[in-house]
Amino acid sequence: MSRGVPSRTGLFLALASVWTATILAGASCSGSSTTTTTTPEPAQVRAPELGRPDLRIAVITDLEGYLEPCGCTSRPLGGIDRMAAELARIRGEGVPTVVVASGDLLFNSGGDHAVARPGAETQEIWKAETLLDILARLELAAAVPGGLDLHYGPATFATLAESARFPLLASGVTVSVPTGTSTDDADAGPLDAGASTRTLALRDRTIVSAGSLRVGIVGVSDMAVAGLTDASVTAPEDLVARAEESANALRDEGADLVIALVRAPRRTSRRIASQIASVDFVIEGGLDEVDAHLPSTTDHGVILHAGRQGQHVVVVDVHRRPASEGTMGWTDLGTWAREAERSRLRAQADELRARIAEWENDSNVAASDVAEQRARLSEIEREADALIAVPEARGNAFEARLVELDPDRPRDASITSLLDAYSVRVNDHNRVAFEDWLPAPAAEGQPRYVGSETCGGCHTEELAWWRTTMHGRAYQTLVDVHKEYNLSCVGCHVTGYNRPGGSTVSHTGPLQDVGCETCHGPGSQHVASPTGASVNVHREVNEGTCLGCHTPEHSDRFVYVGYRAMMMVPGHGLPSAED
Repeated sequence: MSRGVPSRTGLFLALASVWTATILAGASCSGSSTTTTTTPEPAQVRAPELGRPDLRIAVITDLEGYLEPCGCTSRPLGGIDRMAAELARIRGEGVPTVVVASGDLLFNSGGDHAVARPGAETQEIWKAETLLDILARLELAAAVPGGLDLHYGPATFATLAESARFPLLASGVTVSVPTGTSTDDADAGPLDAGASTRTLALRDRTIVSAGSLRVGIVGVSDMAVAGLTDASVTAPEDLVARAEESANALRDEGADLVIALVRAPRRTSRRIASQIASVDFVIEGGLDEVDAHLPSTTDHGVILHAGRQGQHVVVVDVHRRPASEGTMGWTDLGTWAREAERSRLRAQADELRARIAEWENDSNVAASDVAEQRARLSEIEREADALIAVPEARGNAFEARLVELDPDRPRDASITSLLDAYSVRVNDHNRVAFEDWLPAPAAEGQPRYVGSETCGGCHTEELAWWRTTMHGRAYQTLVDVHKEYNLSCVGCHVTGYNRPGGSTVSHTGPLQDVGCETCHGPGSQHVASPTGASVNVHREVNEGTCLGCHTPEHSDRFVYVGYRAMMMVPGHGLPSAED
């Protein structure tokens, strides 16, 4: 090194930070970048030519009770009717297909809607019933449940599980239910000592026929859930041992291939895939991650994850070698993983190439160090180029691809009709069930909500502008799809929801839409004394006020500074046209 040049260690630390950044940038399957690269346009990653697969596996993970996406996002992904159309399409190609689901299936953690009233759980239970019906129509071969499926207690879970027209698998899991309870007893909760009970023991495995193959499916789940005692739900302590016992039993029963549906920590899924020779594929649920993971191969099995909330399906084409050849393990011949890895390497190469250009013009950097980094660049480029070719399969092989259920994908009309019927049913129920739910009165001396039309008595220019905004039409968007009484939706489409002096799902009146007082506070005191010191009405709106509804799930493009600027118009935050 020349005098004054950073040490070799310091240089490599700088490189490490560059490589880490590019790895993170390349890890996503989607997105955009404004960086100008200098790497030549690459050749296409080559797809294998293997002929017709022996089997096709369609993977769903952590559905969490989602029938359809919230329509408030910029690009709503998912929808069980889109999934139905996609599964019908891939089945139409004539390959024997097995559909499996792993992870929390029927409910999610936000199902209570902050409504502590009888009947609040009804729409979620009906949703679960609708989902079970649809999944049976989609010919789901099996599913493993998770802890969130016990959200409404063991009685509700037991009733739903017993009604399913496909097996819910969870080896060694038993659910104790007080006798005489049913789905209506959603608050049954943990058992009292000495209570009379009945026991639901979930199945551990099943075998289905797919073309000429017998496919064994085993389910293991920790069924971890807060608020339920060991007397209500018991699960095996060693899930790996249970999975091995069930997988070996499936082989003894003639299964040609074994799929393990696992709802457990990631380390458990990896142990099952890497340690149990009789398991071919592990479907990893319970991760609570929206994005799907690239396939992960181990010495024995392959780990797959398709994200959550039904936004994606992972489709795996399976090519088996005859057992007589004595082949072991699986080789990933698909383009999905190779394209992702090649993209990561190319981004790393572009970044390193730019840094080398800087170092070449820096007299403080030794020529030997620059040469060393040029060699490293060549190595990265060789690694990237090597991914173009299809790897050699020494044994069984598979091709996995990610199917994003984007808004442009077709829907299954029959399933869409079921979703519409569910929405109408919930609307009709909640309209009656909550008709006596009045908003809590404002405390003595505290303001109440008056509605935007009242504000417009003085603020005419602001009111006229507000009527042209999405906030001013928010409630109608629910009416158009029969969801104005849906507890999952209405709170962010009205003003003062579930607040003192505000609105409820059945009492919205002048507070329909996201009105002035949603941002500026309840206005009764200001109306009574427009020039007085009304401390609750404020001009400035902090970010926290917006984030109550503009969550990542419901408003994926929300950025406070940008949205605030959009709301600043003449007469509303800026001088009016007359001024």
